Amino acid sequence: MHRARWPTAVAPHASSVTRVVTRQQIDFLRVVRRLLNSFDMRPLTLASYSLLSLPLVACMSNSASGTSSSDITASEYDDVAQNVSTSTVSPSGGDVTAMGNVALLASGTLPLGFTLGADGKVTGSFLGITYDFSLTCSDGHGTNLPACGSATEIADVAVDWGGTVKLPNFSTMMDRHGQWSLMDLQDPSVKLAGNGTFSYDSSISNPNTAVTAAYHFDYEAAYMSVFIDKNTKLATAGEIQYDITATKTVTDQAVRTFSLSADINFNGDSTATLILDGIHHYKLDLENHVVIKVD
Repeated sequence: MHRARWPTAVAPHASSVTRVVTRQQIDFLRVVRRLLNSFDMRPLTLASYSLLSLPLVACMSNSASGTSSSDITASEYDDVAQNVSTSTVSPSGGDVTAMGNVALLASGTLPLGFTLGADGKVTGSFLGITYDFSLTCSDGHGTNLPACGSATEIADVAVDWGGTVKLPNFSTMMDRHGQWSLMDLQDPSVKLAGNGTFSYDSSISNPNTAVTAAYHFDYEAAYMSVFIDKNTKLATAGEIQYDITATKTVTDQAVRTFSLSADINFNGDSTATLILDGIHHYKLDLENHVVIKVD
């Protein structure tokens, strides 16, 4: 049987132009099976408090806290890590939840809370977030199918979702759009790649500094060979790259705008490693929806 060809996402770090892989291009793209090495995470000793909610948990470290060569402060990196963790692992509008649902939809399973419309679009609402997915499914030869189901091997999905998340020290309003391509949809582990753009308007209260900051975040995202386990709906391998521009407003302080990069690598043990600007490390717990500060 001819295998479907696997599209490649465009890393935002490499270019300011986001290219979306379309259904028509799929037969002309080379097979990409880029598997990333997981980080060896040493055991973490967690402090007894949560820094932020979706909680950022402090970690004991032998090294002093690093600082960036730019003027981004340590607390601002923590604020960004909080928003990135929400964007990635929150059950309310996070990437991992959405990718898991899309993998099931493309395989012919309708997750709880979703409805298939007469126009073929799938919509749903969950924990304050509204989803709109448009799927085009094909068999292993690249032939379009009238519906996604047991014969689906590859799928292209236009994803849109948005809404509001409110937590004790954190609230955000999100607006997200993207294009994902999936393959090996009848296997236990589905492969996903694509691109996306999204924005967040967030209010973040940091108990350590007693400061509440209002942020506007703009993201460009690239999903690089992310593997999704259909049983657990968790990402087990692959990478997401974000280029982020943040505008910060605090009462009686000047408005600040800064840009940074974020790289997320899925470790295969229900965790992921988040690195900001290549030097600030955090660990994401995909099951308990927390972010742990490593250094």
